[in-house]
Amino acid sequence: MKGLVILVGGALAAFASLSFAADPSFKDFTVAEVFSGPNHTLAPQENSSQ
Repeated sequence: MKGLVILVGGALAAFASLSFAADPSFKDFTVAEVFSGPNHTLAPQENSSQ
């Protein structure tokens, strides 16, 4: 029983350390081309909540 607790605790510690990854940076998300088409005006929302 004690070995199972140690195994579960070790697995939990390993998963917790993997969940804190490095912060993403802009160079990780490159864009092939920037949109340069026409923009449209905003459409009013008729059934919106105040």
